Amino acid sequence: MGRRFVRCPDCGGEFPDSDGPTHAYVGGSAGCWAAFGALGARELELGILGPDRLSVHAYMVQHPGEPGRRQAQSVGVHLMVLGAVLERGMPVAAAVAAMPAWLAGRPDVPWLAPPSEAYAATIETLPLTADRPALEAAVRLWAEAVWRGWSAHHATVRRWLDRGARG
Repeated sequence: MGRRFVRCPDCGGEFPDSDGPTHAYVGGSAGCWAAFGALGARELELGILGPDRLSVHAYMVQHPGEPGRRQAQSVGVHLMVLGAVLERGMPVAAAVAAMPAWLAGRPDVPWLAPPSEAYAATIETLPLTADRPALEAAVRLWAEAVWRGWSAHHATVRRWLDRGARG
């Protein structure tokens, strides 16, 4: 008997059916969350440490959860990281270091409606057995696909980045 696969309600990827844990407020299926954990373990094996993990930001944006303050701030700040890295050439670690300043004073970040179109890439498309350069390249392509998916909100994210840059 074959394994049953379930579509993640947020990214649309197909993952083994699981009754495992999920994140407290990030969306996604248990199988997708398990895939994110496996990706994190592989990145650590390859020496890609937390502040350098572009994958975190792609995943969080691709799995926005339900409308709420925490979810809106999470999506907003992770979109800012993607915008700063992919459009402005900021190193991932520098964008991660800027996150606390971007959220200083707990700004009222509005809920941004997630894309209605299917994503061109999801975590399921990543080659987990690849070497570091190949995995990093695949993660970047995934992050670019996620960023493109949120194009309706790029102007908003750019304004947030501009405000954050002025301090």
